[in-house]
Amino acid sequence: MTAQGTSTAMRRSGGLRRRHGLAAALDRSGAPGLCWQLGIAGYEECLRRPDPHVSAPGAGSGHRQSDGAAPGLLILAVLAMRGSLRAYLLWLGVLTFTVYNYVIYAFSIPFGPMFLLWVAVLGLCLFALIGGVTTVDQPAIAESFANRRAIVVVAWSLIVIAILFGLLWLSEDVPALLAGGVPQSVRDMALPTNPVHVLDLAFFLPAVITIGVQLLRRRPFAFTVAPCSCS
Repeated sequence: MTAQGTSTAMRRSGGLRRRHGLAAALDRSGAPGLCWQLGIAGYEECLRRPDPHVSAPGAGSGHRQSDGAAPGLLILAVLAMRGSLRAYLLWLGVLTFTVYNYVIYAFSIPFGPMFLLWVAVLGLCLFALIGGVTTVDQPAIAESFANRRAIVVVAWSLIVIAILFGLLWLSEDVPALLAGGVPQSVRDMALPTNPVHVLDLAFFLPAVITIGVQLLRRRPFAFTVAPCSCS
């Protein structure tokens, strides 16, 4: 992103015009969701406490990853409200990361004291993400990315990585289906299915490939959501 391109985006965007314009965009993305960001660090502290109801393998590592996302959301939101376009796009990416992880928490971890909290976090982040993507001037953001070579590299990286992950998950699922068995990862987690495979194969990986293709075509929407696909 060039300095001149960033300046153009900040001038043209109705939601990214000076500091107050970006704050307005964040407000339109969902004030309750943004307010929740200010308290998420405290909620994550609760999630780090031992919980006998959390027994699904991998839950602990997911919580540790979310510990880093919580302060990231706060810092990026503050920088975005001060007028940083980069921070705003990265904020969308961290929101996507949080939605992805809390879908797994809400559907895969046994019911316990944190269930309603996980549902609340999931809902607030999801609506904040939708609002954040739809309330900015997407053509202005696209114009801020002037380096054609960098765009091509990022686009093909997204496409190739998504395809490789899809093949990796299918290399486990397809042999198990042909053998009439259950993938090893499902047995290890003691769940009906692998939630990561479901989310990736049904939603996330097709979306990443689509975003990569749209970046090659320089569709404005793709420049706004590309940080989401890197989460």
